[in-house]
Amino acid sequence: MAYLKIDIPGGRTIYEDAPSVQIVCTASSWASLIIKYAAAEYVEGQPQLYGEITFKNVMEYRWVVFGYDYSPYSDDEYEGEGFELIQITDSKQVEDMASKSPFRYYPGKRFGPVIDESRVKHFRISFDDYGSFDVIAFDVSVRSLTE
Repeated sequence: MAYLKIDIPGGRTIYEDAPSVQIVCTASSWASLIIKYAAAEYVEGQPQLYGEITFKNVMEYRWVVFGYDYSPYSDDEYEGEGFELIQITDSKQVEDMASKSPFRYYPGKRFGPVIDESRVKHFRISFDDYGSFDVIAFDVSVRSLTE
């Protein structure tokens, strides 16, 4: 599995085992998936640092509780610690979605006439004792939050 690591506040999610998860959608836009997490260890007397990850134009997401994570794709192995945000660049899941779409016979437009196939990306992030997210979306943004 080929992937790119995306920098997030705190570098990893090791300080959070119960992130805040929100799905925002309006009638005129695609859904966004927003995850807020503790980005650093709490130190008494200092402001707590939080990170926020927003997946934009979400086509699909999957959350699997910690301890039951599995993949339906045999070559979906990740060599890292699992607590980073990654973009899977050769995603079998994205290919599977495109190849089963009603538009599958239109090169570069297998997700539909107005969706450039190169915009569809597969992201993954995990939280210890909470679970793992796989998100198929157009983009992701990250930012640091302070309490």
